[in-house]
Amino acid sequence: MTTDEKENALILCGHGSRSQSYLKDFLSLKEKIQRKFKHLEVSHCFIEINQPTIEECLKKLSKQYKRIFFFPLLIFEGKHMIEDIKKNVNNISNLLSNNIILIDKISLVDEVLPITSKIIKEKYSNRFDILITSCSFSKKKEVKKELMIYTKKLSKLISIKKMIFCFVGEEKQILKEINSNKDNRFLLHPIFFFDGYLFEKSIKEIEKSTNSVKLLPISHYKEIINFLTKKLVSAMQTFD
Repeated sequence: MTTDEKENALILCGHGSRSQSYLKDFLSLKEKIQRKFKHLEVSHCFIEINQPTIEECLKKLSKQYKRIFFFPLLIFEGKHMIEDIKKNVNNISNLLSNNIILIDKISLVDEVLPITSKIIKEKYSNRFDILITSCSFSKKKEVKKELMIYTKKLSKLISIKKMIFCFVGEEKQILKEINSNKDNRFLLHPIFFFDGYLFEKSIKEIEKSTNSVKLLPISHYKEIINFLTKKLVSAMQTFD
């Protein structure tokens, strides 16, 4: 990267969590990205629970840098992405004289799907009978629709005929649905960036009750890290 560090900064924004596993994962990803951008300051902030907040981080960096790239580490276009990120960053940007550039979040279907399907094919040689995906609950219809599309396409790419998708908290309902199929092999795919309470809670009962393999949070795969780095490079070079 030839970006002048006095001109630009990069902010990674996470949801936030009381889980130490979440914070460990988040900061580990930040460190890996910082190593890729040695001449650029990489900062971080959170939507809730942890510090600093989005506003605190932007106001601090606005005093040091003319241009700030803001990258949300979120997967779905839910309430947090629409209201806490897009609207909030835009409002703060209007108050500051700096050029704050919001980089598009990672696309589950267009960007994550090709990577996860390849990872599954290469790292999990066992044949599975049923794919189960899950994510955080959302009232936004678009979230469940995106989860559905992703699950259907992934099951086709990895040749699993039966698939189920659900929100965290719907595990008992899913267990009833698969009760007659417990002898099958299950591939469990909780869709989260990082480890933490919701990732561990997600389909935990299903994991206990079935012959299954559970995928890791997506930030645990080097293929995802490499893609994120390329995405950030491409976004920032557009403005050089």
